[in-house]
Amino acid sequence: FPRAATHVFHDAGHYLFEDKPCETSQLIEAFLNK
Repeated sequence: FPRAATHVFHDAGHYLFEDKPCETSQLIEAFLNK
């Protein structure tokens, strides 16, 4: 995936929606708005 992006969530486990809900939803919303 040449245009793929990665993001690191410090202090988060495998279920990001539970551990970092605001940060996760912001990234998903930004991706969908492209």
